[in-house]
Amino acid sequence: MEQRQAVVTLKGIRKSYGSFVALKNVSLSVDAGETVCIIGPSGSGKSTLLRCCNLLELPDAGTLDVGGTGYFPLAPRAKARSESLRRLRTRTAMVFQSFELFPHLSAIDNVALAPIQVRGMSRATANETARSLLERVGLRDFTSARPSTLSGGQAQRVSIARALAMEPEVLLFDEPTSALDPEMVGEVLEIMRELALSGATMLVVTHEMRFAREVATRVVVMDHGQIVETGTPDDVFERPRHVRTQRFLQALSRSGYAV
Repeated sequence: MEQRQAVVTLKGIRKSYGSFVALKNVSLSVDAGETVCIIGPSGSGKSTLLRCCNLLELPDAGTLDVGGTGYFPLAPRAKARSESLRRLRTRTAMVFQSFELFPHLSAIDNVALAPIQVRGMSRATANETARSLLERVGLRDFTSARPSTLSGGQAQRVSIARALAMEPEVLLFDEPTSALDPEMVGEVLEIMRELALSGATMLVVTHEMRFAREVATRVVVMDHGQIVETGTPDDVFERPRHVRTQRFLQALSRSGYAV
């Protein structure tokens, strides 16, 4: 059996906001080529855990390793800490719920900006890469478009192209379809499906149960800041073991979600 290497490893992650405990001693690893979907009720800690993977949220305790290098706890000196965070964010790339595109930049400039500023790529090479990636996500004719002129689905596809431009070791998706109109959801999920099939390593927080069921190699269920269950899609959706998983899936079914 082929031995896969862990790309992201979180151990003992704890995170609180005042008296509210968002994450309680959470450990999770994602292997190269895996698509891991994190599901669970709102407020269960899914997005907080994802943001800990690139230290947009700093844990109160625990460790973070990406690609065999430890990034948390942070280096004690400010300069070393800043350089460590810069390196981390060349190895991870996040696609946000609300796109987070620069409104004053065209699609191609949004995609090319980080490779120029963070990776030191020449503008000509970055533009060539950005144009190729926009074509890959079906936006060949929208390179000059500003975000305000794009549909939600188009804007999110620009965000995915921007993430790919950094050639990250892992792609982090934070409910990438939650801000989209229903007719636009499919076009974004199809791009994500193609990325998974191409062997990209992906950690996806999602409420799209059909996507998790069909595309994920592993499903992680969270509740009240903890991982309560993990397994293959068939294990989780057909044979859930934990009572909280069972109740969550039953609630989705009653609400009309396809699970």
